[in-house]
Amino acid sequence: MPLSSENPLRDPQDRRLPQIAGPCVLVIFGVTGDLSRKKLMPAVYDLANRGMLPPGFGLVGFARRDWKDQDFAQVGEGECAHPLP
Repeated sequence: MPLSSENPLRDPQDRRLPQIAGPCVLVIFGVTGDLSRKKLMPAVYDLANRGMLPPGFGLVGFARRDWKDQDFAQVGEGECAHPLP
């Protein structure tokens, strides 16, 4: 079955141009957890890689683990290196 970029749920009479949202921030609670590492961070990376995030996008993460910025960056880079299924 060929892949289609057309959204089947979109009203065909909607004539608005697709737009990227203005500056925003995504806050992830439990950012060092399994869900964040396996699903959320790779999805945000994929959006950024496709150019679908606004220029002023920010990402804030909270966690109970006492990690330094470098530790978290290393884990994030490792998880985002794998493509999404």
